[in-house]
Amino acid sequence: MFCIIMPVCVAPILAVLFWADKRALTLMKTNANVDAPQASRTRRFLTTVAHVDPFGLILLGFAMSLLFSPPTLYTGAKGGWKNPSMIAMEVCGGVIFILFVIWEWKFAPHPLLPRRIFNRNFSLCLLTAIFYFLVGGMYTTYWSSWLWVVQNYSQRQWTYINETAASALCFFSLVGGIVQRLTHRYWVMQIAGIAVSCIGVGINFYSAFTGHTSTVVVVFAMSLFQGGSAFALIAIQTALQASVRHEDLAIAIALLIFSESMSSGIGSAAAGSVWTNGLPANLAKFAPSLNATDILNIAGDITVARVSEPRDAIIGAYEKTYRKIALVSLILMFPPLITSFFCTELNLDTRQNAIDDGPGAEGKVKEAEEKEKDKSWKGFLKNL
Repeated sequence: MFCIIMPVCVAPILAVLFWADKRALTLMKTNANVDAPQASRTRRFLTTVAHVDPFGLILLGFAMSLLFSPPTLYTGAKGGWKNPSMIAMEVCGGVIFILFVIWEWKFAPHPLLPRRIFNRNFSLCLLTAIFYFLVGGMYTTYWSSWLWVVQNYSQRQWTYINETAASALCFFSLVGGIVQRLTHRYWVMQIAGIAVSCIGVGINFYSAFTGHTSTVVVVFAMSLFQGGSAFALIAIQTALQASVRHEDLAIAIALLIFSESMSSGIGSAAAGSVWTNGLPANLAKFAPSLNATDILNIAGDITVARVSEPRDAIIGAYEKTYRKIALVSLILMFPPLITSFFCTELNLDTRQNAIDDGPGAEGKVKEAEEKEKDKSWKGFLKNL
């Protein structure tokens, strides 16, 4: 389905981009009043291919496939992680990824990851985002499954509680954007958002550790995590884009999205490893009366787990399994909090970014800064 839908959805976007590119070239020739020499089709094709960097994409695709396939495949492989094929895939994936980095930084004519974008602020913001989505992948993957089994919510109530995450993220993203527009700063908001998320993950661990899974606790924990994430990620994305040259903006955004997807996938895979290994063992420990078939059915289907007996023992097994995921999520929340303190504060004024219009460029925005001094409602609405 994805292979069919994706080209159909992307085709109109590509058509508009190619049309806009052709239109822009036509306008440039008209304004310059000169006829630029036309390159041959072969030359244009080779130039396009060079800009796409197909060899780099192939290396990256193979590396990611080999690195991320074993966490999914090892459960069905003989011996699990001790299976030689699992080890070989991880080693080969790591080697190919190193080759990808060498190719990009030494040989690629138009690299996907140029070294010039990896300045201090960009690297720290990217690292912070990676850890953040790593935690998100771990925290949320089995959160709803755990909640469904240990509580007695109806389908409707359970769905509403699950939607609190998306609602909190959307609402506080809007609030975060308004805060940045009014303060013209990102750093404090980033740190505050991460700190609030730490509190949310901590409450979630407390809930899983103590078995105190009341609606107020679980909803409050998730709302804090997603609300803090909204503030932090809005700030991170803004700072990351402002820390590269304008010509590298698309690369920076693509790298951020790729890193977020990759780290979220790693977090989900790690949570899946803990869940698939720990839950059957805990079920056997908490409910020794269950046979192997019952354990597999209960571990593999939360609907079955919800109605099976002994219910108290099943709840205990689910809580103990998720407790480990919650603990790892809490521990991994502190690295982004630490790295965020070393990021550089940026004045979100009328400059394009902090590189093209870096130090010494403040004079270009003197007029804008004078306007910011006007604290009247008239001045505020005018600037807004």
